[in-house]
Amino acid sequence: MKKTIILFALLFTSIFVNAQIYETETFEGLTSVIDSGQVLNGKSMFKKYESGFGSFQFGWDTSYGGYWAKNWAASRVIFNKEETSDFAKHLYAAKPGYGCESADYDFVSHSGSKNVFLVGQNNSGFRLNPTTRNATQVVQLRISNSTYAFNSMKFGDFVGKKFSAADKDSFVLIITGFLGSQKQFSKRVYLADYRFTDVNKNFMLDTWQIVKFNQNETADSLSFTMESSDNGQFGMNTPAFFVMDNVTVALFPSSLNKIATKVVSSFPNPATHSIQFQIPSADTKVMIYQSNGMLCKLTQIQSNLDSVNIDDLSAGLYVVKMQNALGQTFNTKFIKQ
Repeated sequence: MKKTIILFALLFTSIFVNAQIYETETFEGLTSVIDSGQVLNGKSMFKKYESGFGSFQFGWDTSYGGYWAKNWAASRVIFNKEETSDFAKHLYAAKPGYGCESADYDFVSHSGSKNVFLVGQNNSGFRLNPTTRNATQVVQLRISNSTYAFNSMKFGDFVGKKFSAADKDSFVLIITGFLGSQKQFSKRVYLADYRFTDVNKNFMLDTWQIVKFNQNETADSLSFTMESSDNGQFGMNTPAFFVMDNVTVALFPSSLNKIATKVVSSFPNPATHSIQFQIPSADTKVMIYQSNGMLCKLTQIQSNLDSVNIDDLSAGLYVVKMQNALGQTFNTKFIKQ
């Protein structure tokens, strides 16, 4: 019996991993609604962008004649010249000059087939929508400096200072992941770093940097905050803007989702040491998967109401697949704190 379970586990894991689906949102679908050199910031009737796996809210405020107040703007503005920072010219531009997949961009003719990206403010964020496409985890995304923030740090302006090694200056994007309202992890990504003794290591990010999330960094929403070494009476002096493109998420295979036809109860949720399952049939195999599709626990429950110890699992979101002696399958999810 033990050998049978092990073989079953290996087979099931192989199928699951090989069928793992990744989906990347490039935002290029917006080329049909954003003209070259233009931006969507919520001022028009277009208030948000609905991806296949999540929603990206724009944030136009009608006060004081109207202004982009929060969250995201989708941009096709191309302006990456290094010069004195200019709010009007640089705000919606990316320092790399184009969306991260548009290596074909021609700065002379200002033509390129793929140059849509998002501009984010301090406290931007987005939430996955697993009920739509079963998105379970952000695998990676790409970020860089906005032209506005880059030129402010490069040359200084009427508010922000010129960054220097002497002052050990830095500009950081902090990415925080949440499951529900529970904070799961936080990553610090340096957009500029002048803290090194070796001045050759000092930099201001001017290319698209890949930010990867490991299997323990599971979240159904991400928030983006910023901090700078340059602060004044009213807070951060460095312009609090960054750019983002190509968000990749892991999806549960649709074939396995179709197999699981019934949902069972699991509690408490979130759980700490053990989780109880209420199921319609006793003598049921329980397979617990990490959000990246890896099988991490295989056990058997003997009654309609039984518990499974999860002390050996790390914090995160887990998917449970069950199969009883009649071949019926069930599924549920839980969060390990």
